[in-house]
Amino acid sequence: MTELQKLQKQVADFIKERDWTQFHEDPKNTLIALGAEVGELMEIYRFTTVEEARQRAKTRQTDVEDEIGDILYLILMFCEQNGIDLERAFQQKAKKRAEKYPIEKFKGINAKYNAL
Repeated sequence: MTELQKLQKQVADFIKERDWTQFHEDPKNTLIALGAEVGELMEIYRFTTVEEARQRAKTRQTDVEDEIGDILYLILMFCEQNGIDLERAFQQKAKKRAEKYPIEKFKGINAKYNAL
C-alpha cells in the first residue's frame, strides 16, 4: 500500500468510525467543500506581491498548512467516493503532460502546448 493509499484509507476510516458516510457520499458536495477550502487558502495570499506571498507563507505557516491539509483531505475523500487511485491518476497525467510539453520544445517557454 502506497503512502497516498494509506492516507485515503485514513480519511475513509475517519468517516466510517464516526458514522458520517451518510453525510459524505455526494462527490458534488465534496467538490464544493474543496472549492471553499481552496478559497480559504487563496484568501491568505489575496492582494500580495510575490515577495509578500513568500513572507506570508512563513508568518502564517500554520494557517497555510491547515488549509493545505483540508484540501488534501477533500481530494482524498473525493477519490475514495469515486474509486480513484490518486497516485495512478497523477502518474497518468504526468505522462500526458510530459508528452504535451517536451523539454526540447518548451524549456524556458511559458506557453500552452497548442500555442507553438
